[in-house]
Amino acid sequence: STGAVMLRHRTLIEVLGQVNSADVTGAMLFNREGVLLAYNGYGEGNAANVSAALISSIWDAFDRKGTVAGREDLKEMIVMCEDGVMGATKVANMLLALKATSSVQPGILRAKMHKLAQFLDEPLTQISKNI
Repeated sequence: STGAVMLRHRTLIEVLGQVNSADVTGAMLFNREGVLLAYNGYGEGNAANVSAALISSIWDAFDRKGTVAGREDLKEMIVMCEDGVMGATKVANMLLALKATSSVQPGILRAKMHKLAQFLDEPLTQISKNI
């Protein structure tokens, strides 16, 4: 066995969709530069592309500011917006973000985000090592 891990794109999209509900309306996975790798629940891809770029930019700004201030690396963030809530966390060397309505309970959003990140961490870590 070579230890190579295969993660099918369609399967990844299905896994991302498992967190979608009435209040959690989308999930996406992107690299630290904001390049969208997979998403579910965003309608057409342009909205997801814009969101991924914005979230990675915000993440980078907060992460750099924290490092300069002597704090440890950013682990997650919740952003309250006019039209909803975004949550983001690290998975392997990537970022996972969930989009939710403004009526979502923050604990539910965080629980779904953490469970999905935990599920994806090992396969994504293996893939990133093999690239």
